[in-house]
Amino acid sequence: MAFPSRDDCLEMLSKYQVDEFVVLHSLAVADVAVQLARLLREKGETIDLHLTESAALLHDIGKGRLAEKYTGTHASRDHAFLSAQVVCRENVPELATAVGKHMLDSILDPVAQPKSWEERLVWYADKTTQFRHMGLSRRMRDIAARHRQASRTVSLVLPHAESLENDIFSRLGDASPAELKGLVARRTAGRLDTAIGTTFDYSVEIGDMMAAVGEEGFGSVSLAGGNVGHSGYSAAAGLERLRDLRSRTGVGITSIHAPFHHDMASPDAGARHSAVEDALVAVRAAATLGAGVVIVHPHGWLEIAEEETIRTINSSVRAIVDGSPESVRIAVENLPSPCSPAVLRAVLGAFPSERVGFCYDSSHHNLRPREFDFLGEFGDRLISVHISDNRGERDDHQIPGEGVIDWRKFASRFGRIDYHEPFLLEVETRESSWKDHRAFLPEAFAMAEWLLALSDRLGVLT
Repeated sequence: MAFPSRDDCLEMLSKYQVDEFVVLHSLAVADVAVQLARLLREKGETIDLHLTESAALLHDIGKGRLAEKYTGTHASRDHAFLSAQVVCRENVPELATAVGKHMLDSILDPVAQPKSWEERLVWYADKTTQFRHMGLSRRMRDIAARHRQASRTVSLVLPHAESLENDIFSRLGDASPAELKGLVARRTAGRLDTAIGTTFDYSVEIGDMMAAVGEEGFGSVSLAGGNVGHSGYSAAAGLERLRDLRSRTGVGITSIHAPFHHDMASPDAGARHSAVEDALVAVRAAATLGAGVVIVHPHGWLEIAEEETIRTINSSVRAIVDGSPESVRIAVENLPSPCSPAVLRAVLGAFPSERVGFCYDSSHHNLRPREFDFLGEFGDRLISVHISDNRGERDDHQIPGEGVIDWRKFASRFGRIDYHEPFLLEVETRESSWKDHRAFLPEAFAMAEWLLALSDRLGVLT
């Protein structure tokens, strides 16, 4: 039996107008399912790789905007049923049971539960993967957090899911669920780690924050400069506690944002000195904590960058660089000012890439100047990002997707940049629809993973 190829499946997903969010999820699910199928075949199990891949790619095709129209099936039916109807309409009815049995509660029904290896692998991959493999417990927790109505079902499903997982990995012998992430190489290898700034909710104590961040899958945090007391990095006791938290939670510290209360472009020497000293405190903390980047604002409110102002900024940056060890690089951030491109051009041109790089702030870019291609001109100097959304009027620090930024445009540009640092969200509960950090963090992580998957895909296509 010839099943549709990967490209054929992608064409079908497009035909039925499946949202790109779902397409990226389906690609990741297929990679996990196929990797497991290959490993099981090596142990002597009989599994059709092509059926597994096609079914995994098309398991959510019933979510397409045209699925109901083409199949004549009422939308009140679950999307797995619609997916089964679609593949039958497309003359591959052999896929119908695998795509039709992937609903969360299917495993509870003796009749509807997945039984063949292909059906079981599609179900399991879907329940352990969003945009990359997350593991069963994290994915189940994520589903329960993002879909409150499913929390009871998750608690009922989890023992059955664990039983299926044990069956799969008992047959593999030399692999475990924890090692699967490393085995899924085709799309997820090389994917950036996801980080978040501690700005997201200062009411959450730093110890609780790092624990919660780690539980949701973030690999590291960036310590905020807007409230140094929150993390306490400016004091010896605070540094010692941060080292302990890093060790206990497994959450790294990727960068520190220097305070921006003082303006390093100010004509006032005292203000400039304070700005530089604040940055150097952050640098010393970064060196102690193993954070490789300190992010600075090169100026405050500035409409026009005169030559004298540029010289003043470069002098301040020079003082910071001279006071920094080679292990810490300085990242100069784009600001919502019409002169930001000129300032960045001057600063990055005056210092070697080994010492000074660029921090791209998506929210600032969406305010001013929107028309300038920051990633196009300065992408080769990119060493940090501040990713957040806004409504186009203020620096709202929303989760991507909550505002008006064209993220597809961003992803097509970002995906072509040779960037290897953590993908850092600088988001806050303040202007988000998700006010409770326990709901906010899963949503933020999911959208970061979506953006990375989209960047991977569009960076290749464009």
